[in-house]
Amino acid sequence: MPASEMEAPASAHASAATADSQEESAPAPSAAAAAANEEAQPAAAAVPALYVGDLHEDVAEEHLFDAFSKIGTVTSVRVCRDNATSRSLRYGFLNYFSRAYGMLSIDRA
Repeated sequence: MPASEMEAPASAHASAATADSQEESAPAPSAAAAAANEEAQPAAAAVPALYVGDLHEDVAEEHLFDAFSKIGTVTSVRVCRDNATSRSLRYGFLNYFSRAYGMLSIDRA
């Protein structure tokens, strides 16, 4: 416990306890509020990469970006390539801005 909390007067502890009990009695956020909060989170924080497989060897990042952007905001796209030849390994990964877009993309597949 930080020293500032240890030296606080008893009234400060009582008001903190009251605030804690008010938080516990607050209703749980609705599904819409949770979805809105999820929309506001950056991709790197909460959105896993989606695997896209069985690609034609000529598919480039731009093709995936164009196709998947129709569902939602795409933040990154990568087609995996052989280091020596730069030929496509015929799979890739992409990230949406929110997990909801990723789930929608999977549902439409």
